[in-house]
Amino acid sequence: MPCPNSIKNLTKESHTTTIRSILHGHPPYPRTKTQILTMIKDTRLYLIGFMASGKTTIGKKLAQKLGYTFLDLDALIVEKTGKTISEIFAESGEATFRKIESETLQATQTLANTLIATGGGTPCHNDNMAWIKENGTSLYLRLSIPRLVGRLRADKANRPMLAHLEDEALSQFIENLLSQRQDTYLQADLTVDNEGNNVGVLVNEIFSLLR
Repeated sequence: MPCPNSIKNLTKESHTTTIRSILHGHPPYPRTKTQILTMIKDTRLYLIGFMASGKTTIGKKLAQKLGYTFLDLDALIVEKTGKTISEIFAESGEATFRKIESETLQATQTLANTLIATGGGTPCHNDNMAWIKENGTSLYLRLSIPRLVGRLRADKANRPMLAHLEDEALSQFIENLLSQRQDTYLQADLTVDNEGNNVGVLVNEIFSLLR
């Protein structure tokens, strides 16, 4: 279970100084793009998990505590395409959305001191989980099915995969989809249960794990 020293040791200021030294070729730092990307890999943290598991809420608080920039992958896709996720699904289908999603994910490769909250299905398509593990530290926010159902019932109108489902069908859908995705989620470097209601306590717990 990796607890990268760079997350502990690289503040924004020190990281900027280090990268500046690399780019200007000051020894003993590496000079190739590959070496630079390897060096900053452990300053990217990818949050994964089922929809409504708390990735955005926890991610923003955790990024602030780490001194990182927070990015939401779905928000990046909306900015890139000028369309909502629901519009992309409706107009172009899931396959097109997943292609855009993978391209947007891979565009984060050069970022440092950044926490990226991914979509619920992001790790499960186009070998994205393997890419995430090769290019950063991954953390799975795990939530039980009953709690997922409760959260998604209130928000299903904003979820293109769920909007048409009634309560019983919603519960069965979540159970089936989580069963399909769970093995992928569990490949993450870290797994944290998000069953409590106190965001601050959970953020501190994750912060301690990363240290």
